[in-house]
Amino acid sequence: MENVSDRARPVSSGPQTSAIARAAVFFFFFVFFAVGTAFGIGVFGKPLLHMLAARQWRSVPCEIISSSVHTNQASDGSTYRVDVTYRYFVDDRSYIGDRYQFMDWSSNEASPQPTSEESGRDANLRY
Repeated sequence: MENVSDRARPVSSGPQTSAIARAAVFFFFFVFFAVGTAFGIGVFGKPLLHMLAARQWRSVPCEIISSSVHTNQASDGSTYRVDVTYRYFVDDRSYIGDRYQFMDWSSNEASPQPTSEESGRDANLRY
């Protein structure tokens, strides 16, 4: 008859993994961690740093020349992108711009359609 103590051994008493196998597993997960971190910094870190720096920028009034929402129809739904053009003055010199955010992303959330009334509205601009 078989002794119960022969069958019930702790898992830690089983065959040990080699140092090469442990290094391979570590390297495998490290590569995914490094790529994920680099992606996260590129996608979120850089725009976040720009947004934090923009808090120190000067602010001037600007006039909205035009604004619109563009809809991109796709098989998996629609995405929306806002386009805006504005005019502002710095040191008595006129500038026209169209950038309003640090990340150029579209959204699949519905947003209100800008009306022609919004052209000519005043807003504040940081530069």
